[in-house]
Amino acid sequence: MLTRLINIETLTFQWLAQAGRWFWFKLATIPGTNFAVRKSVLEELGGWDEKALSEDTELSFRIYDLGYHIRFFPNAITWEQEPETIKVWWRQRTRWARGNLYVIFKFFFLFFKLKHKKVGLDLIYFMFTYVFFFGGVILSHALFLASLIFGVQLSVGLVSYLLLISGFLLFIIEELLALNFEKKQLTKKNVLTVILMYFTYSQMWLFLVVYAAFIELKRVIFRQEVTWYKTKRFNQKEKQDRKSAWGADGTSFFNLNKSKNINYFSTSASLLQWL
Repeated sequence: MLTRLINIETLTFQWLAQAGRWFWFKLATIPGTNFAVRKSVLEELGGWDEKALSEDTELSFRIYDLGYHIRFFPNAITWEQEPETIKVWWRQRTRWARGNLYVIFKFFFLFFKLKHKKVGLDLIYFMFTYVFFFGGVILSHALFLASLIFGVQLSVGLVSYLLLISGFLLFIIEELLALNFEKKQLTKKNVLTVILMYFTYSQMWLFLVVYAAFIELKRVIFRQEVTWYKTKRFNQKEKQDRKSAWGADGTSFFNLNKSKNINYFSTSASLLQWL
C-alpha cells in the first residue's frame, strides 16, 4: 500500500507540478533520477553544493541562473524502487524536505544576486509549498485540535466549511487527473486509494515537514555537519525467496512487479531532462 501511495504522489508531482511549470513557464526541476546533464555545465557550476541534501533542486536553481534550460521530456520512462516501510520513507522524505528548505532560504537571501530572475518563479513555487501551504495547513490543524482539547471557541462559518470541502475535492480531482495521464492507472482501486491518501499519507507529510524544519533549524543554529542518508533498497534475493514461496500459481514475482499497479515499483512519470 505504501508504494502505491508513493506512486500516485510521484505521478501527481511529475504530471501536474513538473509538466505544468514546463508548459507555462518553461521551467522544470531535475528529478534526482532519470536525467542527463552536460559535464561542461557541471564543471562550470563547480560541482554540487555539499550542504544541499536535495542536490537535484539546488543544482536546478544554479543551472537556470547560468542561463541554461532544463527540458521536461515525458517520453522517457524509468522504474524506481520505492521505500517499502514507513521508517525508510520517513528518513528519505525528511532528507528531501530538509534539502528543499535549505534551497529555499539559500536562494531567497541570494535572490538579488541572481543573474536570471526567472528562477524566482520556482523559488515562489517551493516557498508556497513548504512554507505557506504547509504552514497554513499546520496552523489550521493546530487551531482545530485546540478547539477540541482545550475548548477554544472558534467561529467557523459557512465559508470555512466550503473551503474544507473545496480543498478535499481539489485534492481528489488533481490526483485523478494525474492518474488519467498514465495508462491503466485510473482504476477503481487507485480511486479508493486516493481518497484514503487524503486522510493518511498526506497528513503524514505535515508531521514530516515540521520535523524536517526542526532538524534543519537545529543544524543551522549549532552549525552541525550535514549528513547524507542513503535510501535503503530492498534485497532482491529476499524478494526472489518470496516468489518461490508464492509460486503455487506459477506467476513470476518479477512480472508482477513490472505492472504499474504494483506494490514495489512505481514509474517516475516519464521524465528526462536535457540541457
